[in-house]
Amino acid sequence: MAWAGAAVICKTNRERHTLTHVRAIEFAKVTGTVVIRWKVDYRNWEAMPQDDDSLSQALLDPAFFEYFVVNAKAVLTTTICRKKKLCNGTQGTYHSLILSDTMETYLNEHVRDASAGEVITLPDPPIGINIIIENQTIHNDVMNWKQLSLEQDRIVITIRKHGYGQSYPKIPGKPVPIHNHSLLVHPSRVIVQPLFPVQPCFAITVDKAQGQTLERVIVALSERELRLVNFTYSCVNVAFTRVKEAQHLRILLKQEGNAAKEWATLSYISSLERDSSVKSFFAGFSVNRNQWITDVWDEDKAVATMPK
Repeated sequence: MAWAGAAVICKTNRERHTLTHVRAIEFAKVTGTVVIRWKVDYRNWEAMPQDDDSLSQALLDPAFFEYFVVNAKAVLTTTICRKKKLCNGTQGTYHSLILSDTMETYLNEHVRDASAGEVITLPDPPIGINIIIENQTIHNDVMNWKQLSLEQDRIVITIRKHGYGQSYPKIPGKPVPIHNHSLLVHPSRVIVQPLFPVQPCFAITVDKAQGQTLERVIVALSERELRLVNFTYSCVNVAFTRVKEAQHLRILLKQEGNAAKEWATLSYISSLERDSSVKSFFAGFSVNRNQWITDVWDEDKAVATMPK
């Protein structure tokens, strides 16, 4: 159960979307619930499929959906209200959805006959998402009771489209590749526009994970076909230091048919090296670290150690 909700650290948003879909189903199966999703907005689609069949198939990609699973970990993707400590990166737990009467009827009909782990796609997005923020104190002088409710020692927050309790400007979207490109095929990329500033924590990019401490982590470390999206030395360091204890770390390997081939996908790690500029940067400080409080970085000393 503990590992069902663990975050998979990956390199790209392309991987994050795919892993979110897979991990959401796994979590729902373990917890005996269903996966609920709905379409997001999109724009500026480069190399968009021209025929209807190809377009319909492409639109089934997980990048075009937002996902919700009861009791799954969630994280805010933008700062909603600093006074209420609802900032980018704040973690919570999915509680429930606020639906229109039509969507509530639709969902109830589909959940009735659904098995654990089944994916239910809503024709229309929810009105709001309720998430639980635990271990957090919000003072009464900044609390709006129309937007917050207390349940014992936890706070349930309703997040509506593009904001918190009201209409906010659109959240900036990010380009996501829909198909892996090669030297002969132009990449298909599209900007997806999430409707809510919250996403599940089933998968996270290594850049987003930097600076966070997570309960459990699974690292998608196998070598990719495209070398530019492989883990670098610094990425490996970031991924492996997100947990406090070694037993809370696992490695996700690419399926290759047998264990020997799967472990061989990690061989590229042995050739990774720390960027030479890191060593040069620290060379700009004094060797005597006893005076580190008053030590001043020396640009000339740093540049002198840079490779010619």
